[in-house]
Amino acid sequence: MKFTKISIALFYILSFNVMAGNICSNESTIFYAKTANQKKEVSICEGSETVTYFFAKADRTQETGELTLTLDKSMVQADRMHGAGYHVDEISIPNGDVTYAISTGNGADGQFSDLTVNKSGKQIASIKLDEKSMINNIEEYWIKNN
Repeated sequence: MKFTKISIALFYILSFNVMAGNICSNESTIFYAKTANQKKEVSICEGSETVTYFFAKADRTQETGELTLTLDKSMVQADRMHGAGYHVDEISIPNGDVTYAISTGNGADGQFSDLTVNKSGKQIASIKLDEKSMINNIEEYWIKNN
C-alpha cells in the first residue's frame, strides 16, 4: 500500500514538471526559456490563428500564470537582423503601451538571450534568459510568416 502511494506521488511530480517545462501543450512552441535565476519562465506558443505569450513562476501551469496574453498573429512582430559578426532573432508581443520582446543571438560579446519589457517606447526591464533551458523557434516562425 505504501509503495502505491509513493508511486502515485512520484508520477504526479514527474508529470507536472514535464508539463510545466513546455506550456504549449496543444500548440507549436515558438520560444520557451527559464530566466537565468531559474525562478520564472516565458513561453510563446503558436496556434492556428493566434499567438499566446505566457510569463510565470517556473514549474507552474498555464492556469496559474502571472501573465497570459493571446493575440491574433497579425499583432505579433518577428524580426531577423544580421551583419558582419552578429545575428539577432527577435519576437515582440504588444499589450497596450507595453511590449514584451525576446531577443536571441550572438555578437562580439558572445551568445545572448533576453526578455525586454518596454512601456511607451522606454525600456523598463531586461531579464537574462537561461540558454540551457531554451527552445528557440523564432527564426522558423519568422521564415514561415514573412
